[in-house]
Amino acid sequence: MIAEHIDDIKHSLKATAGLAAWMAAAVIAVVFALVMCAAALFIYLADRYDALTASLILAGLFAALAAIFVVAARYIRRRQELERRAAAARRAAAAQSIAWMEPAILAAGLDLARLIGGRRAASLAAGAVAAVWLLSKTGSGNSNGRKPI
Repeated sequence: MIAEHIDDIKHSLKATAGLAAWMAAAVIAVVFALVMCAAALFIYLADRYDALTASLILAGLFAALAAIFVVAARYIRRRQELERRAAAARRAAAAQSIAWMEPAILAAGLDLARLIGGRRAASLAAGAVAAVWLLSKTGSGNSNGRKPI
């Protein structure tokens, strides 16, 4: 059984390595094609205008392309940061919602219930549950989407 898993891992690594090699070859081909297109565009522009003007036009095109890439990269990075913050907030809310279920807190509650005794402990527990419920409702924000006054 373990040997089958190892074989599956080997096959998937071989497939991944092969895919990476083909993708690298495709990237090299695309770069070469772009260089050749830029050279052809330079020759066309040099025939139509002079070599200096053709160089300036190509430099402007590549600068605009680089600016577009920078803007796209900053946008992607900002989205990732927002997603990371939202995930951290969700994790913090989940940790806070189950924080009262820690064994130390439960043990302390049971010790307090034994100390207080029977009916009074049950009424205190019901009051504590109601208080936690109310605090969780006020902490989660308004569900109707209105701003508080």
